[in-house]
Amino acid sequence: PAPMWAQIRNDPALQSRFEPVLGFNVSAQQEGFGVAEAPVATAAHVLLRFRDGLPTYGFCGAWETMADDAALERLAAPGFDPAAKVLVAPGAEGIPARGEGGAGTVTVTAADPVRITLKASVSRAGVLRAVLKHSPEWQATVDGRSAPVLRCNYLALGVYLAPGAHEVVLRYAPDTRLLGLQFAGMAICLGAAVWLAVAGVVKGRKVRERG
Repeated sequence: PAPMWAQIRNDPALQSRFEPVLGFNVSAQQEGFGVAEAPVATAAHVLLRFRDGLPTYGFCGAWETMADDAALERLAAPGFDPAAKVLVAPGAEGIPARGEGGAGTVTVTAADPVRITLKASVSRAGVLRAVLKHSPEWQATVDGRSAPVLRCNYLALGVYLAPGAHEVVLRYAPDTRLLGLQFAGMAICLGAAVWLAVAGVVKGRKVRERG
């Protein structure tokens, strides 16, 4: 809401951390509502960009394996910089417990809602960090080979990279077996309903014939 943006502009601690990118108004229409772009100065609502946010994809050469409780405490500490270090949840295979000093670049070469292809160039080992919500349904490959998907900074995801140039593919692949079970259950319920309906009709007909 625009009044909130006015409050942010008047707060010295916040005014430099946000910038408006779009103003818009919402209006009721015959079916639902409509949204129309408007100048930020006169709009009823404003879309803001947080200047200090992490890029969606990046490389971090410093990491540390840490349990969730300790990670949440560290993330909330005033001096912690999530751009400088990644906190990796325990249980990751094939990655040292900690590392320091690597540098690298990450660029997106292709992306859609379920598949992201990235190019990474890494001087020393580290973690490719993606600001995407971690889920067991995410899969990763590095140079065509399957790689573990790490849970980073409590809820984001990452992939461990050795030094060198790599192609990394992140793919969101929900387990279709559960969906199949749901459809099977629906089919059984539908079949049972049809059978009960037919049985009821047949029974009613027999009763009428006897009558």
